[in-house]
Amino acid sequence: MFTGLMVKGSTPLTVACEEGNDTIVQLLIDKGCDVNRADGMGSTPLTAASACKGGHDKIVQLLINKGCDVTQADSRGGTPLTAACEGGNDKIVQLLIDKGCDVTQTNGMLKTPLTAACKGGIYKIVQLLINKGCDVNLADGMGSTPLTAAYVNQADGMGSTPLTAACEKDNDRIVQLLIDKGCDINRADGKGSTPSTAACEKGNDRIVQLLIDKGFDVNRSDGCDVNRADGMGSTPLTAACEEGNDRIVKLLIDKGCDVNRADGKGSTPLTVACEEGNDTIVQLLIDKGCDVTQADGMGSTPLTAACRGGNDKIVQLLIDKGCDVTQADRCNVTQAIETNDTPLTAACLRGNEKIVQLLIDKGCDVTQADGMGQTPMTAACRGGNEKIVQLLIDKGCDVTQADGAECTPMTAACRGGNEKTTPITAACREGNAKVVQLLIDKGCDFYQIDNMGHTPLTAACVESRNNLVQLLIQTECDTNQVNGNGDTPLKVTCRGGNENIVQFLLDKGCDVEEKHFNGCL
Repeated sequence: MFTGLMVKGSTPLTVACEEGNDTIVQLLIDKGCDVNRADGMGSTPLTAASACKGGHDKIVQLLINKGCDVTQADSRGGTPLTAACEGGNDKIVQLLIDKGCDVTQTNGMLKTPLTAACKGGIYKIVQLLINKGCDVNLADGMGSTPLTAAYVNQADGMGSTPLTAACEKDNDRIVQLLIDKGCDINRADGKGSTPSTAACEKGNDRIVQLLIDKGFDVNRSDGCDVNRADGMGSTPLTAACEEGNDRIVKLLIDKGCDVNRADGKGSTPLTVACEEGNDTIVQLLIDKGCDVTQADGMGSTPLTAACRGGNDKIVQLLIDKGCDVTQADRCNVTQAIETNDTPLTAACLRGNEKIVQLLIDKGCDVTQADGMGQTPMTAACRGGNEKIVQLLIDKGCDVTQADGAECTPMTAACRGGNEKTTPITAACREGNAKVVQLLIDKGCDFYQIDNMGHTPLTAACVESRNNLVQLLIQTECDTNQVNGNGDTPLKVTCRGGNENIVQFLLDKGCDVEEKHFNGCL
């Protein structure tokens, strides 16, 4: 879900280009957007990671057709051609060259298109630039030659190595080529990411198999160690569990992965799989000897993680496998964890009636507060599930009792459980038109900015609530009002990509060129 926070100084057009939505780009251009105009951060629509680096060739062609200058560097020195070479899109590179781009021009970081292409590892682009006359021995302004840029184990200025980048981009052929050329398959990049973890996060079992096959002994330091954590804390197994790829999970286990080992963040494979709600992987891990009562490094048990994940099959499976729902020092439905949830409050907040009923049937105390003082009743009111609220009332919960955080069920229901929001912005996020109309009828200020920086209108735009956007504007909401984050409704909608709302806002007179603070005119 998009939060609505944006780069300061961006315009609707650069945002739409960056997101790759050619329909919205066309709408904005039709309304008079200047395709050569830089935003408050200095980016033009063509160089803003947008069209070129993002690989959006349709948008590049559209901008060029509308008169965009393909040779224009932005105020930070970024050129469209170098951005396209870094992005690895040979169609865009060819298009820009055909339109007159200088293949030897350096950008503001002193990179040439050829060194950028060599670092990107796209053979077709490198060959194209050489055919267009690029000097293969020419060093760029940073001292890199095409050869050193292409060196298989060299990290770039951001710390990425070609092999981890290829794994992240899901490119089997480049991975094979780099390994054949002597690339170190165990080397972590400057960000700490290892090739095997990157491949697991991407979910490419072919690359994972290739890395393991090249590692001989999977637990030796000179092999692809399947138990090795990367600099971000993830192990290949926890990364695969989070990705939800059961084939990779099975592959790693068969190669000797420790199924009970926590990663650098404290997460175990089982708690990750439970929270992700993948019952196939949970069953696989349990069959391979996972301890269903083991809390992870954050204090979370598989049962509380499963309740947050919302898969009732997993909750039932854990109980069937011996999770004691009454014993406090084991997998216990009355045990609060470091994340402050109990299984019951987690299930109430998630809104899963089956899990709530199952936990109550197993003896949960419906009045017990969690580590934050939240009771099952206030959690259920925050979650907005009327059936769970009724179930708790039937089990004897007091609807007037405040919880440990001094929040009553009524307050929780009105405010969505978020002390940083207002009732009307909460209702706009949830898409509850009846509540929004009721609050407006009762005199609610629909220009009010909450502590997260949102107005009701920007909140509705962020969540793509078409009906509420129309309702608020019909109630004479200002379509150009800037929220507390400095964003207009049009900008957050361009980021979210809802073409219908963009068209509606434009029809209502939104200013397509307006920048927000830090880049205002």
